[in-house]
Amino acid sequence: MNASESHPRDGATPAFDTTRWTLVLRAGKGEESGHTALAELCRAYWLPLYVYVRRRGHSAHDAEDLTQGFFADILSRGAVGRADPARGRFRTFLLTALTNYLHNAHDQAQTLRRGGQVEKLSIDAHEASAVLAQLGDDSLSPDQAFDRSWATALLDHAMRQLRAEQERLGKSRWFERVWPHLLARADAGTQAALAAEFGLTRNAVAVAMHRLATRYRELVRAEVAETVSGPAELRAEQRELLGSLGG
Repeated sequence: MNASESHPRDGATPAFDTTRWTLVLRAGKGEESGHTALAELCRAYWLPLYVYVRRRGHSAHDAEDLTQGFFADILSRGAVGRADPARGRFRTFLLTALTNYLHNAHDQAQTLRRGGQVEKLSIDAHEASAVLAQLGDDSLSPDQAFDRSWATALLDHAMRQLRAEQERLGKSRWFERVWPHLLARADAGTQAALAAEFGLTRNAVAVAMHRLATRYRELVRAEVAETVSGPAELRAEQRELLGSLGG
């Protein structure tokens, strides 16, 4: 998960040699670890795929079938062998592959999804509906909706990692109380209330919140790094994803 920006070596850096996306690119050469990494990434980012299909005008039921079919297709056909490492980003590759798949899906989606060839995605209809409702803006194109839901999913993954870390440290209650105030700077009243609740000084609360926010940013950066192949793509991907949330 380390994504330090050391100097490039043959188009890569040691820090990016074993990200999930670089492992996926190796799958094109037949490495089993890449196939596993691709399955993990698809499971992690099924929701943006589903959102994109829905925004293309498909019903909830058809979108589930098509998303499942795409997952089966991309794992069974070795599509990653056609990925261009120079383009650097899993998100770009996945959206291109999905767009092409939708042009040619038809009965293949049903056949692959039900054929038992690969494991199924776990699609949560309630979560999907909630994300679609949050997107709200009907003026968003399918591509824009995909990018925004991708960014949201990425931030959610980082938040869950942060929560798990805090739970392991026995700080679950602290995390749940602080999280709503973490990204928007807590005012003096909020900090004072937290200090009283946890038996801390206000300064100690401020320092602890700063450290937690810093750790969250590190986790977000590491999550983005898992889907790119080098530091230049990392910087660009962060900018674009943040832009999609503000758009």
